[in-house]
Amino acid sequence: GDQHIGNVGTNHKRLLEDTELMKSTPGLYICDTGDSYDNYNQNSPGGGKFEAVIPPSIQKKLALDILKKLKRKYLSVVLSCHTNWSRESDDFNWAEYAANEIGAVNLGYGGLINLTLGKIKYSIRVRHKMRGGSSNPQKMHTNWLDQKGPTDIIAVGHYHNPYIGQIEYQGQTITTIRSGSYKEEDRFGRKIGDFKGVIGVPTVILYPDKKQIIPFYKLEDAVDYLKKVRK
Repeated sequence: GDQHIGNVGTNHKRLLEDTELMKSTPGLYICDTGDSYDNYNQNSPGGGKFEAVIPPSIQKKLALDILKKLKRKYLSVVLSCHTNWSRESDDFNWAEYAANEIGAVNLGYGGLINLTLGKIKYSIRVRHKMRGGSSNPQKMHTNWLDQKGPTDIIAVGHYHNPYIGQIEYQGQTITTIRSGSYKEEDRFGRKIGDFKGVIGVPTVILYPDKKQIIPFYKLEDAVDYLKKVRK
């Protein structure tokens, strides 16, 4: 999530490197957490459009190109802050469009995935953001838990700093994920206190023969572990 394709502060080189790593790793799958492209338009906050290195129409095409490279790996797509600007300006629904193009599930602004892996069932809630979370990385997750009840995994984005952890909630272990961002710097971040985005793709390993979730802060560490246990 939070790739922000098309912004001058986005690390597009690292994004492409991670895309190739995901593509070449058997057994690795993806849940989108939003803001695939930067998409500043007339409905966006002022200033962001001046950081675009390509127009939103091309940003959209490049975002879809990456999704298509990982077509058999994306489980779901969501609407988010930046992609929703198009829905407000011309009724273009990025999540619906992208999901149809790659055969993924359109979760709209967020939803539940029930995943069966072997004989084991896992539940995953995904959305771009939930109220709270600016100071407490788990606040968005616990707010959603209070609203919807326990689920195995909750994944969000939005704050551009990766996080992964596990908490106990109503007697169940919940794995909480927040994606980082490939947009490492922008005007808005500088305005609110020289805030910088941190690249990060928190990942979990799910077992098909027992209910077990192993969290990894770094994508490459999860890939190394996955390759070892799949031998």
